[in-house]
Amino acid sequence: MSRFIRVLAIDGGGIRGIISGRILVELERILQDLSGDRGARIGDFFDLIAGTSTGGILACMLLSPAAGTLRPRYSAAEALESYLRFGPCIFRQSWRQRLFSLDGLIRPKYGEHSLEKQLRLVFGSLKLSQLLKPCLITAYNVKERYAHFFTQPKAARDPSHDFWVRDVVRATTAAPTYFSAALIYSQTRRFFPLIDGGVFANNPALCAYTEACKEFTARCGARDMVLLSLGSGRDSRPIPYQKAKQWGKLGWAVPLVGVMFSGSAETVDYELRNIFHSYGCPDHYLRVNPEVPPERAALDDVDPANLSALAEAGARAAGAYRLQLLKFAELLLPGSPAAVRRPC
Repeated sequence: MSRFIRVLAIDGGGIRGIISGRILVELERILQDLSGDRGARIGDFFDLIAGTSTGGILACMLLSPAAGTLRPRYSAAEALESYLRFGPCIFRQSWRQRLFSLDGLIRPKYGEHSLEKQLRLVFGSLKLSQLLKPCLITAYNVKERYAHFFTQPKAARDPSHDFWVRDVVRATTAAPTYFSAALIYSQTRRFFPLIDGGVFANNPALCAYTEACKEFTARCGARDMVLLSLGSGRDSRPIPYQKAKQWGKLGWAVPLVGVMFSGSAETVDYELRNIFHSYGCPDHYLRVNPEVPPERAALDDVDPANLSALAEAGARAAGAYRLQLLKFAELLLPGSPAAVRRPC
């Protein structure tokens, strides 16, 4: 009897991706305990991993092979540690950048050079086609105005759809107002001008669901699939009506981005809950997205105190959802009774 199709989707959210990373650390520990394999990695237990922006970074790290092997290079803890280390380098703003961008008002808030340097250090000359499992990474083509999906299977089949992983991640993290749009080239030198996939799919879980149905056509649908969706924290800052009703373009410039990102993410969650519930398999879908306090909601606050607070928030969320994560982890184990496809 076949296993479920196991899908992981990781939201965008800037430096708040630390929350998702910390939850993955706890999930990996649970899976190691259940499987009895202390060397087990997150990538061993999923058939497809999707990510947007910061989630794209984590997805590509979890699927990167160790040199000369077909084993994951990074454990969840190592991926989180790397993210904590290079995050402050990415969101570094010189006084010149702050002055000439008016703190992101008229030009990108941050230069792309530090970001590209860190991505080169992490991913080197790794190609999308060389990732260990199918993946889906989101971006948006600003020239031709369409949603662009980087997928490992397509890259493996066709060099014109293959890219350096560092370029894929550069594209999915090119958040408007924060970083400049990315201009990247496929292995056949076709160019793509791209921005952050968060503009249309900050929560890529529904994209991941449909991609899994396309990739695993013999077993398609909610009954055949288990899907874990990790958010980077719900922004709990209220928007006062008395202020909002007076806002024009300038007033809405900053809050509108957050509203669109959170609104689209919540819509995806609503749709997937209904899909899995309608098939009688609500336990096949789990969304973990804890609320973050207003003082921790910024996407680019790399103050050491904030990094620690975000890691603690992720640890608290993992603790609060431990029973759900444990139950879900049992569905991920290949060959276990819980992982055998059953009528719902």
